[in-house]
Amino acid sequence: MLIMFFYSLKISLLIKLVKMVDNFIKQFEKCKTDNALNENKLSNQFMNDCSYCKKSFTTRSNLLLHQKTAKYCLNLRGTHSDIFKCDYCEKTYATNQRLKNHVKKCLLEKKEKDKENSVIQLLKKQIETLEKKNNELQKTISAIALKGSNTTIVGSNNGNNCNNKKYTLNLNDKDAMTKFLEENLDKTVVGGGQKALANLISTKYLKAPDGKDLYVCTDPARQTFEFCNTEGYVEKDVKAYKLKKALIDGNVQEKAAEIGPQLWTKEDGSQDNEKQSFYILRVTEIMNIENDDQKFRGELVQLKS
Repeated sequence: MLIMFFYSLKISLLIKLVKMVDNFIKQFEKCKTDNALNENKLSNQFMNDCSYCKKSFTTRSNLLLHQKTAKYCLNLRGTHSDIFKCDYCEKTYATNQRLKNHVKKCLLEKKEKDKENSVIQLLKKQIETLEKKNNELQKTISAIALKGSNTTIVGSNNGNNCNNKKYTLNLNDKDAMTKFLEENLDKTVVGGGQKALANLISTKYLKAPDGKDLYVCTDPARQTFEFCNTEGYVEKDVKAYKLKKALIDGNVQEKAAEIGPQLWTKEDGSQDNEKQSFYILRVTEIMNIENDDQKFRGELVQLKS
């Protein structure tokens, strides 16, 4: 019985030993396979490195695509792949597919720009039409003003005779107006636009030394003014045309353009954008007084009525 027991124990140990050996062989084969795979991956990674820019890729196909299409890689080699060019913006692409993707976006942008350009062109035409009409209207007003102002009636009993007036006004004296603007037109006035200019002219240029008005509004509705000219007669100025012409001859527009930037220029020479946005329209009012003087005339009517 004892012999049988030891014999069975020996067989059991042998079986376990065989199993252990078998497991060891399987583990060894697995490790060997894994090492081979890792070596293969490393080998593939080495093989998929770009020889120009040293960038790595997981597959050879990705590497080849990169070498054909990547512009920075092409630049390193001193070559270009500008085969596919956009007909709308002239951008170039390395592949036809990339060009197609771009063209879809480019067409949408082009349509939007075409719409904007058409609107801009339409507005330009409308502005040109309005400017022509405005110029024609200004010519008509000028003709009416000149026609209505040539009233020189002799006779002490006639209301148009102002020989008894001590002071007269000469709106044809270009030098006097030029000198006045040089001495009095500053950035405070320019920054106030046409209304500030009307106040300056009204209080300093259109006043006699005794403080009386040399220039008065006789018809606010029609914006008609009168003054005593150097010949001693009452002269009409419809819509302040003659006064405006005197200002233009005195270079008020050029002076406004010269003084204006002082309003938004800092001490270091840089521009204050907020101040520029605030003052630019008022400065432009004076610069454009020849074409649009409504604010100037309106303020003058208030001051001289």
